[in-house]
Amino acid sequence: MLSSSLWSILASSGAQLFSFIVFVQIARMVGPEQFGLVALAALLIDLMQTISAGGVADAVIQRPELSDRDADTAFWANAGSGVAFFALAFAAAGPLAGLFRTPDLAWVVRILSTTFLIAPLGAIHSARLARTFGFRALAIRSLASNLVSGTLAIGIALAGGGVAALIAQRILSAVSMAAISWLSFRWTPQPRFDPAAFRGMAQYGLKTMGAQTLQQLSTRAVELIAGVALGPAAVGTIRVANRCVEMLIQVTVQPFQQVALPALARSQSSVESRRATYLHLSRLSGLLIFPAFSGAFAVAPTLLPLAFGPQWHGSIPLMQIILLTAVALQCSVMLPAALGAAGHAGQLLGLAMAQLVLAVVLCSAGSVFGATGLVSANVVRAYVMLPFGLWLLRRKCGLGMDVVLGSVARPLAVAALMTIGVLALETMLRPQLPPPAVLAICIAAGGALYALGAMLLMREALHDFGSLLPMRAKGWLRFAG
Repeated sequence: MLSSSLWSILASSGAQLFSFIVFVQIARMVGPEQFGLVALAALLIDLMQTISAGGVADAVIQRPELSDRDADTAFWANAGSGVAFFALAFAAAGPLAGLFRTPDLAWVVRILSTTFLIAPLGAIHSARLARTFGFRALAIRSLASNLVSGTLAIGIALAGGGVAALIAQRILSAVSMAAISWLSFRWTPQPRFDPAAFRGMAQYGLKTMGAQTLQQLSTRAVELIAGVALGPAAVGTIRVANRCVEMLIQVTVQPFQQVALPALARSQSSVESRRATYLHLSRLSGLLIFPAFSGAFAVAPTLLPLAFGPQWHGSIPLMQIILLTAVALQCSVMLPAALGAAGHAGQLLGLAMAQLVLAVVLCSAGSVFGATGLVSANVVRAYVMLPFGLWLLRRKCGLGMDVVLGSVARPLAVAALMTIGVLALETMLRPQLPPPAVLAICIAAGGALYALGAMLLMREALHDFGSLLPMRAKGWLRFAG
């Protein structure tokens, strides 16, 4: 299970780093308004994509036994849903443009809607790989897909494509991921459909899909409300801040979410087994999440103008505010997987609905104070909802607050000390050195401070991490610890 975590971390790190480089390159060539236009269209497509998928791939992963007939049924269900949502998105593009008072939104939505036809083609292949912990193949697939789509998108941007490069990247990514999925898992769906198998998958999948959709709406409510209340330029500024944080989430959080469902689903034999699996994953996630978020908070004033250009200076305080969600995020990172593996996926629906309602209320009120008010309101929402998530973990999964919060205290304390040191160092160096030198020194110093603190206070987490490393690195880690 831990080796699967390593493959998932490697896949996410490599693929998302390259994707982020592409994002930065294109963002430097456009302004907030143009960028916000595509970001808003992509957000609408992403929301519909979650509904279109219907949680079928998650149901395939979760099923104790999966026949080829079941897999065929899942494939054709996904494909049919994709066709229906392509037609729906194409027809709804005009009314959506009117709602957001942005006429150009219509043609961008229509072009991006083609991904509904492409994404389902590889979804079940990937789900079957995940069932067998085939994370090495998934790692290769993810990295190759990003390399193909990102390289072509950069070429379009350098040729003067600008916004078109962002659109092309998403479509090319969907195509390459579907193609590589077929190459990674050698299975050809047969033209057959089992209504009974579909009903079983739909029963689980619809609950998961509903929770995922509501969760996505609540986390992206800031950008949706910004689109209605403040316009595309505000969406663009918020999107750059959010994308930087998402990069960190994809590298430090998403790998554990991907591994958690199959790992916890196979640890249901006893409370002790479930607790041990959860603690392994939680310690590892805390070891990465807190230093990444704290370090990014400290270096944001230097990093964002250097990476994106001076036109994105307004994204700096927004990014720092969003990064304050680190504790709430780490404590709830595996909540969906834990509930789903225990057969309580339906509970996520109520939690997600409450989060959405609270996000809409708070963010709508916050929009009066502009983009800063919007993102601040969303941070408040995350911490208001945290106790409810912890209560569900204890009641439904037997995972008490001592298990969840116990994995937070030490890495959080070490990360806080690291942040103080890096902020002081950055303040001292900024008037004397150019931004690249300041950034490099601060990152190196922050990494050294956190590593020292981890060796002193987090030996259990380091032991878990050490089990992922090659033999030479294990020897060094034992010596250092």
